[in-house]
Amino acid sequence: MNFSNEIWLAILAAITGGVTWVAKLLVSIFRRKEAENNKLRDENQALEIHKARMEERLVKKSTKSRGKRKE
Repeated sequence: MNFSNEIWLAILAAITGGVTWVAKLLVSIFRRKEAENNKLRDENQALEIHKARMEERLVKKSTKSRGKRKE
C-alpha cells in the first residue's frame, strides 16, 4: 500500500470515528431527554391522582356538612 492510500484510509477512519462519536452523543442526549419526559409524566400523573382524591374528599366533606345543617 502506498503512502497516499494510507492517508486516505486515515482520513476515512477519522471521519467514521467522528460520525460514530456524534451518533453516540445524540443517542445519549435523546435517552436523557426521554427519561426526563417519563419522569415528568409520572409526576404529573401522581399529581392528577392526588388532585382527584382531594376533590373527592372535599365533596364528601361538603355533603356531610350540608346534611348536618338540614337537621
